[in-house]
Amino acid sequence: MNRHRFSFIMMLIIWISFSSTAMAQSAPIVETNPEDIPPFPTPEELGLGETVPELRWMPAAIDVIPFLGFSTAMRGHDRRVFSVGMVGTLSGEVLGLEASGVLNVTRYNIRGLQASGVLNLVGGDVYGLQAAGVFNLSRGIAGVQTAGVLNLSLGDVRGLQASGFANLATGELRGVQAAGFYNQADSVVGL
Repeated sequence: MNRHRFSFIMMLIIWISFSSTAMAQSAPIVETNPEDIPPFPTPEELGLGETVPELRWMPAAIDVIPFLGFSTAMRGHDRRVFSVGMVGTLSGEVLGLEASGVLNVTRYNIRGLQASGVLNLVGGDVYGLQAAGVFNLSRGIAGVQTAGVLNLSLGDVRGLQASGFANLATGELRGVQAAGFYNQADSVVGL
C-alpha cells in the first residue's frame, strides 16, 4: 500500500470516528420502548434492489475457492452471516462479514462488510462497506465502496465511492466520488 493511499484511508477513518463521536455527543438521550422501533427497511423500501428468493440459512461458511467448500453444495443459494474464503467465496446473500484473499462473488445483496485482496462481485446491492484491492462491482451502493483501481455501480450510489483510478455509477450519486483520475455518474447530488 503506497503512502498516499494509506494517508487517505487513515484520514477517512479519523474523520468518520470524529463525525460519529460528535453526532453521538450532540444527540439527546431518549428512552424508547423496543416495540416502538420500526424494523430495518427492506431493499424495496429503500428504493434499491429487488426481492431475494428463499435462500438456505447458513450462519458461517468456509470456501477454498468458489464452488470448493460450503459453496460446492449450495451453489450461491445460501444466506450467510460469516463467510471466509482462502482464495475466494461464492454466496447467495451475506448479512455480516465476507472476506477472502482474492475474490468474493455474491449473487444477491451484502449487508455488512465485503473485503477481498483483488475483486468483489455483487449481483445485488451493498448496504455497508465493499472494499477490494483492485475492483468492485455491484448493482447499487448504500454505504462505502472503495478499491485500489476501479469501482463500478450499475445503479444508484448513496454514500462514498473512492478508488485510486476511477469510479463509475450508472445511476444517481447522492454523496461523494473520489478518484485519482476519473469520476462519472448519471446525476449527482453531492461531490
